[in-house]
Amino acid sequence: MRTNPFKFGKIVYDKHFYNREKELRKIISTLSSGNNIALYAPRRYGKSSLIAKALNDLEKEGYVCVHFDFMSVYSQKSFIENYSRKILKSQKKSDVKTVISRFTTFVKSIKPAVSFDQSGNPEFSLAFMENMDKEESLIDVINLPEALADDHNKYIIAFDEFQEITKLNGENVEKLL
Repeated sequence: MRTNPFKFGKIVYDKHFYNREKELRKIISTLSSGNNIALYAPRRYGKSSLIAKALNDLEKEGYVCVHFDFMSVYSQKSFIENYSRKILKSQKKSDVKTVISRFTTFVKSIKPAVSFDQSGNPEFSLAFMENMDKEESLIDVINLPEALADDHNKYIIAFDEFQEITKLNGENVEKLL
């Protein structure tokens, strides 16, 4: 009896990644040129796995890549918190102190703190300032990758399950992104 060689329902890597070299090259070329790209296809066609593979390859080329899944978002505040953590976690361990400093320079209403797990990986917590302006914080966090970028750190952000943005009063947030 033959088994299905394809895995679905989660992001796949390595031997389970169906070889879509032409699409992969196009995505990498488009993103590394500083352009945006949107992928449309029915569910379970491997879009997330394709993007994950592209981001992995781009990280090897020196890009800072952030894969953000909108399924984790249920409000503007949860977006601000989860997206901030993703940006902070994307930093190199040696840059943590600098990143925290730069983060607080660009995002005034959130104070990050860092601790390290048993493996030495940074874990970030965020404290929101009293009377924070959510709209201003949202704009600051959305602009954070651009603010942190420099000659050595070029950012590529992938938003997965983007249709879930409607949870955030969609039109306004979508325009900001």
